[in-house]
Amino acid sequence: MCGRYASASPVEDMAEAFGIRPQCILDPPPLPSYNVAPTDPVPGVLIRRTDRQADMRQLRTLHWGLLPPWATDARSAARRINARVETVAARPAFRGALAARRCLLPASGYFEWTSSDSTATAPVKATVKQPYFLHPADGGLLAFAGLYERWSDADGATRWTCTILTTAATGPLSRLHDRMPMVVSPTDWTAWLDPTHTDPAAALRLPVCPAGLLAAYPVHARVGNVRATGPELVAPLSGRPVF
Repeated sequence: MCGRYASASPVEDMAEAFGIRPQCILDPPPLPSYNVAPTDPVPGVLIRRTDRQADMRQLRTLHWGLLPPWATDARSAARRINARVETVAARPAFRGALAARRCLLPASGYFEWTSSDSTATAPVKATVKQPYFLHPADGGLLAFAGLYERWSDADGATRWTCTILTTAATGPLSRLHDRMPMVVSPTDWTAWLDPTHTDPAAALRLPVCPAGLLAAYPVHARVGNVRATGPELVAPLSGRPVF
């Protein structure tokens, strides 16, 4: 986790939720997307003190899959879609961004797959994967803890890239998977985004997402197809357990 998620709120709603001024909506990504996959463009909220809008929150397009400045090409991005909170401060690819380039990644929810037993006509049970959609129980917006980097290719073109921090799953969510994205509560957004807070250990001392914040229900297996992006992907599937 996390390998797929949904980011379906309009740009204007995201800007309002995160307190972003219209002039700070920079290069917004195409929305909505109900099936964000690795290397896709995604909305990110961040603060850059070197920009003209110093200390203001920005909304801009990031590509999911972090590329450190020393990466020789973009092919390694898909290997860095997630960073484990337990080891992120020690990983060369992430520790610089953890100290100074933290971001929030708005999401409507995320997908997780769990094994279930299928007993058709065959005498031997076959293990299949059932996708679930995990979302805020109150219907609100999630803010994943993220890190970002600006990476330049051999031609000098710049790509803004990001990764999602993951942590141990809590409560009933651990029945689906042992990992989950690190969710930052609105009361911690300012501290997480502040680029002047350069102590990585302090940055990670945020509360773990409470188990009761998220609910989960099963969805259709077509979410496994990266070409599928419509709202039907988050429609509940009947006849399966709900968390």
